[in-house]
Amino acid sequence: MTASPDAAPLSPSGLAARAAVDEADIERWTELGLLEPTDAGFDRAAVARARLLAFAARRGIGAQAISGACSRDPGLLDRYVDIVSQPQGELRTLDEGAATTGITPEFARRLRTAGGLPVDELDEDDVAALRAVRLALDVGFPEEALLQLVRVMADALGRVADAEVRLFHFYFHDRLRAEGRDDLEIGKATDEASRSLMGLLEPSIAYFHQKAWESALREDMLGHFAEDVAPHDRPLGQLAVAVLFVDLVSFTPLTEAMGDAAAAGVVHRFSEMVRELAIDCEGRVVKQIGDEFMLVFPKADAAVRYAKNLAERAAHESQFPALRMGAHFGDALYREADYLGATVNTAAGVAGQATAGQLLVTTAMRDALTEPASVLMEHMGERHLKGLSTPLELYAISLGNDGHDTVNDPVCGMTLDPAEVDLTATWSGVEYSFCSRTCRDRFLADPEQYAS
Repeated sequence: MTASPDAAPLSPSGLAARAAVDEADIERWTELGLLEPTDAGFDRAAVARARLLAFAARRGIGAQAISGACSRDPGLLDRYVDIVSQPQGELRTLDEGAATTGITPEFARRLRTAGGLPVDELDEDDVAALRAVRLALDVGFPEEALLQLVRVMADALGRVADAEVRLFHFYFHDRLRAEGRDDLEIGKATDEASRSLMGLLEPSIAYFHQKAWESALREDMLGHFAEDVAPHDRPLGQLAVAVLFVDLVSFTPLTEAMGDAAAAGVVHRFSEMVRELAIDCEGRVVKQIGDEFMLVFPKADAAVRYAKNLAERAAHESQFPALRMGAHFGDALYREADYLGATVNTAAGVAGQATAGQLLVTTAMRDALTEPASVLMEHMGERHLKGLSTPLELYAISLGNDGHDTVNDPVCGMTLDPAEVDLTATWSGVEYSFCSRTCRDRFLADPEQYAS
């Protein structure tokens, strides 16, 4: 069994072993004042400091650079030592920890890996988490389901934690530095703000989890109500859903013309639209990759209503790219808070066939509509979709914006209201409109490239 972190003070070699570094590193950090032993040796706080210093070294930050930063802000390293949790109680190997809970070492290893956690040693908190898993297994929760749940929790909360830290750094720390504050002043302000915010983090996570839990329970209730009409031979985790993909047309040239920061601002506006309108249409955003969103809806009608609402909102946004959407209805497998299978792949392929301002749907989506006759749609014929061996019949559903007069910036693809256009240029007798001077200058530098 591994020694307790509350044991006697450590020698340099003992500290090196606990921090998984060379003894020469401990000596170097001690010479620079980054580690401060007592007469008896190094205490448990030194272990935390050494591990943080080792992490910085692995990421290419030299000891001299760390020493310089700590000289400018003496509390810098201590701030992170105080926040990052230290091993609690007795340390155990993975096999020892698993043995105390009745879980096999192999499953314990898979759990730790699924959670993105190290497997070399476990403290009392880690063992307590394994005991909770043991309880879940005892009431009949299968191992595969637990692994899925752990992956979802780790991925989702990892994104939450990453956003908490990075956004605080970008919008608080970097703002103070941009204002010309010195490191000591920034450190003091950061300490004060951190203390104020730390107490809000866990209650906020609990609040949003409770709201999401309630929403998921309502959906689960509907599933129980519908069990009598659902096929009994349906595979485990399979659900009938409408899957819709939506993205921005010409986003890549837009990013090239306007720059990353401006393009990110467009995606931010788009994200707010996508999420706000999904609430009223019983839709759920499953994932976002750049400017593309995947959503699922319980009914085909809800997905079409959502697409129309989103297209209308985008059409009335000032200087906003056109949208393209594709949807398909069918059975999808629910795995790790995501949806997998042919239905999802087909919907993505349909979206890839759509042009600016268009919603394309499959025959299955059309047939799943409660009143298909009330939806204006045009038969587009057969299309060969990427990854599918046979072509599919596709239909273009009218989004109700056919009469909205717009023009497009030939450089970035931005959709513009002619009444709001201030910048134009004429080439070969044709007038072109632009969203910015940057786009107009690019056009004038090489009009043949963009006019074509």
